[in-house]
Amino acid sequence: MAQETDTVSSTKDVFAAVREMAIEFRFMPGAKINETDLAHELGVSRTPVREALNRLVTEELIDFKKNYGFYCRKLDLKDVLHLVEAYKTFHLSILPLVFERAAKGEVERCLRPALRWQNMAMKCPLAKWRAPIRLSCMMSRC
Repeated sequence: MAQETDTVSSTKDVFAAVREMAIEFRFMPGAKINETDLAHELGVSRTPVREALNRLVTEELIDFKKNYGFYCRKLDLKDVLHLVEAYKTFHLSILPLVFERAAKGEVERCLRPALRWQNMAMKCPLAKWRAPIRLSCMMSRC
């Protein structure tokens, strides 16, 4: 993904950038998402930002309230527990295959970001909620 200070050019790039922000919870849960500020941050007009936000509503990564705008999806304890359980189930079930089939360097490369997120999760209460989501996204890219 492009750095926050970089500009993005296409609608596809805007969607990818905003989706990454939503997945990483760079928008605080329940907070209003300001389209104008986001467009300025990405260096684009509001139209591709609005299109990206509407697509993310269909993916249920953000919420839309008629006459109020876009909001970061709220997380409650039930959501977090479901995410953690899904994370544990999925990743623990594939670990034996990963270690069996991957070269040593590949395993270390995949585990390095996971350990960094685990360490961060221990330091920040909100990070504990983010870590399973972000770790799941990272592991799916390995």
